[in-house]
Amino acid sequence: MNRQIVPLVAAALTLSLGTQARALPDLVADNTPPGWSFPSLPRSSGDATAVNCVLQAPPLPGESSNTWFNGTMRNIGPNSATGAFLALYLNDVLRTIQGPYNLASNAYNGFINYPSSVILKGGRHTLLSVADALGGVSETNESNNTWARQYIWSPMTLTPNSPVARSGDPNKFTIGSGPWMNLEGFVGETIINQWWYAFAAICTDGTTDFDVTLHTEVPSNVPQAGFAARTAFSAASGGHLDAVIIDKNHALPFTYYGGVARHSGSGDKVVQFEASPPGVIAGV
Repeated sequence: MNRQIVPLVAAALTLSLGTQARALPDLVADNTPPGWSFPSLPRSSGDATAVNCVLQAPPLPGESSNTWFNGTMRNIGPNSATGAFLALYLNDVLRTIQGPYNLASNAYNGFINYPSSVILKGGRHTLLSVADALGGVSETNESNNTWARQYIWSPMTLTPNSPVARSGDPNKFTIGSGPWMNLEGFVGETIINQWWYAFAAICTDGTTDFDVTLHTEVPSNVPQAGFAARTAFSAASGGHLDAVIIDKNHALPFTYYGGVARHSGSGDKVVQFEASPPGVIAGV
């Protein structure tokens, strides 16, 4: 008799727990609301609405704080959720956390037109959205709360032969980045009376490893067309100068774009767009 009762009790217990789990809310960050281009996105103007928040084709304004963040999450579970927070990270750095929000089943909630509090660098950067950021909601699935995408900011213009000290960020890869790396973007103009140019970067602590890339494509606000395809790449080990060279013997006067990514370490960098006469390549 006991051999018959025990399996029935176990089966009933399993059914009860399964029903309870399915009744929980489930918050996700990867569902795009109607009228939005993506679940979360930055814009260069603070005029998004709850039903109209679209991707802008030009790069966002680099070397400026004129970026407005917009973020949403959705409850795909059958029961309502209360007290949920939504966080946005840029290259693993928290930019804002908003809430608490209440979400009915299948409902969206979030925020629009949150202004950047800091100047943002040019280049390619990863935006990470985290639903239920403080973990206050018991969910059916606790492993589907994040979503990430890379966006493009306009590059900083470098004056030839004028070194610029910069902080070392962004790290090459952060949570949600890839297949393209995060990098700080620069732009330089070549002219006829110079024969050689170089985008160069060197660490300030003697150990941090930076990689340098060269691009000819005009950046736009999609990851595959903003500092993605490259014509040259320098990846010397930490403590060395990295540079990509433009040979004006073979290249026409043009606008070139350079990228600098921190491969390892935590130090800062000095960057330069170097211009030299025939037969000379000056140091940085």
